[in-house]
Amino acid sequence: DKEEEEEEEEMGRQQSEEDKEEHDDDWHAVATHLYGRRNSLVLAEGGLPPPETHASATVLCLDVVDFTRQCMAMAPSDVAAWMSGVYTTIEELLHKHALRKIETRGDCYIVCAGTLFCAADRPDTQM
Repeated sequence: DKEEEEEEEEMGRQQSEEDKEEHDDDWHAVATHLYGRRNSLVLAEGGLPPPETHASATVLCLDVVDFTRQCMAMAPSDVAAWMSGVYTTIEELLHKHALRKIETRGDCYIVCAGTLFCAADRPDTQM
């Protein structure tokens, strides 16, 4: 009985460690996608990546017109479904045009081009 308890505890610890490793792998994959490999490694160590400098870049601030007014007239589940569609469309466009997402806040997206963040992000063609 005591032996079974100890065995179950050990199995629980092993499962917990496996879950943590899987979570860490997921976090690193997301961080690498969002911030690039170099910056994700710095973030994983608890640091802040150095500021980036670029000779020229284009920044786009995208905001949904009348977002607050529209949200007040809709049920919360309708707002969630609507914004999910908006976010999906924007993400598809970012990928299609090789734009880098800097930040999202509510209905606001801040994206940029010309930072060479991904292979198709060419400053000479995206200004």
